Amino acid sequence: MHIESPQIEWRDGQPFSTQFGDIYASTRDALAETDFVFLEASGFKDAVPQQTTLSVAETGFGTGLNFLSSWAYWKQHQQGDGNLHFLSIERFPLSKEDLSRALQAWPEFKGLAEELIAVYPIRRAGFHRLVLDQGRVQLTLAFGDIQECLPEIDHQFDFWFLD
Repeated sequence: MHIESPQIEWRDGQPFSTQFGDIYASTRDALAETDFVFLEASGFKDAVPQQTTLSVAETGFGTGLNFLSSWAYWKQHQQGDGNLHFLSIERFPLSKEDLSRALQAWPEFKGLAEELIAVYPIRRAGFHRLVLDQGRVQLTLAFGDIQECLPEIDHQFDFWFLD
């Protein structure tokens, strides 16, 4: 399967998709949107202190903001020695350099972003398993079309973030 590079241009420090005519994430309100739409409304925030292990699936990794927000919240509120499993499917993955540049907009995630960037894979089709936070967080990035990736996934997820 061929992986297409995203067609982006930089506007106000954030990538803008010229393919889809949309920003990846607004530097003004993206964190509030992520918090409300994904973490709060899904029940993720309520589940974190209750469950030892959580699994999240997401369509559209983009800049990784949903993942970093989830990881940060989980890290702060999880009780005990739990694990966070996060799967994200992305058809047009950013390069490591573009991802690093985009994540500079959220300095509150600097340490987590640096850990992610250090292990972020090259843009090659398929599943890429990243181990973070001393093994407590596993991020699986599926680079490819969702219709090709989904049939390969045999797992029940606690939460789905449909982005």
